[in-house]
Amino acid sequence: MNQPNPGPSWDVDRSGAPKRPSFASNFTPQPPIERPRRVTVAVWLVLTAVVIFLALTALAAWQFGDVRDTVTEALPTDLEADYTDGEIRRAVRVLIGVVAGLGFLLTLMQAVTIRSVARRRSGSARVLFVISVVLYLPLAVLSTSIRALGRGDLAASAVAVLCLVVAVVLVCTPAVSAWWRQPDRRDPAPLIRRDETAPEHPVASPPDAQVTEDDPEDLNRR
Repeated sequence: MNQPNPGPSWDVDRSGAPKRPSFASNFTPQPPIERPRRVTVAVWLVLTAVVIFLALTALAAWQFGDVRDTVTEALPTDLEADYTDGEIRRAVRVLIGVVAGLGFLLTLMQAVTIRSVARRRSGSARVLFVISVVLYLPLAVLSTSIRALGRGDLAASAVAVLCLVVAVVLVCTPAVSAWWRQPDRRDPAPLIRRDETAPEHPVASPPDAQVTEDDPEDLNRR
């Protein structure tokens, strides 16, 4: 039975072989996405809110007596029958301290997380920043009612809350999300650093012959 002729082997004779398919190489790397300006604006808005909170807290501490009296007057009158004046004053101080401590903690959390978002493109920091702002909103309302420093206090608190809300909106925009999701492009570090000017296989030069005048036979041989 005759076997079919398989034809010439292209591994041996490539005269009639088709051209090898070409492939794309040397792709130009896509330039990295620069940090959007809205991230910088969000950082400055958060810093503005932090400064406003610290200023209002310092003002409340300066007028602590008036703040304590305002909180005491807002308590129900029937508490005086069950508790002494000292216990009520102590409870008021604890309430003011807890509110101020929570406000300071959330404000510090906002400053740290927005810094991590801007410098490290941290996704977890962005989530924590949004959570801290959401928790700060009811606390800002409670702090304003406790301080009761007038219309200036109310206006400053409203500006701080507005700054934080705008910062959250800016951080969650699609442009910031694209900048945040881009991969880190880092060139691999070489395993061995070799001096290009040095030869690969250096040849050791022979030591210089030591010829002395005391050996004339050696001179005749040379």
